[in-house]
Amino acid sequence: MALHFQDGKKTEFAKTRRKEPTEAESLLWSALRNRKLAGYKFRREAVIDPYVVDFLCQEQRLIVEVDGSSHDHRGEYDLNRERELGLKGYSVIRFSHQNVMANLLAVIKKKEKCLKEPDYLAKIQSK
Repeated sequence: MALHFQDGKKTEFAKTRRKEPTEAESLLWSALRNRKLAGYKFRREAVIDPYVVDFLCQEQRLIVEVDGSSHDHRGEYDLNRERELGLKGYSVIRFSHQNVMANLLAVIKKKEKCLKEPDYLAKIQSK
């Protein structure tokens, strides 16, 4: 759930979100933390001015978002945010809350492929 904040609020929001993750975020974090995914370091609820993103692999400039029901009516906002983050050199991959809960292994494999094959993310985003 990447959001846009005014100065001073984003860091506090990120700290709160780290303490209160959704069930899907918690499950996914258990699979990413401590370099468990192909040795890549991820941070959760990372600040990329002016946004807070769910998960970030800074080394590969990959943002992973877990979308719950709050994203159902935010399609245009999410697209604009992705464009802005793209201009900063980041790629964004999204998974629904339901997908993470039901298919964690498939989600992890897709993320690993995105990390190891930079062109893979562009291919799946163009579909």
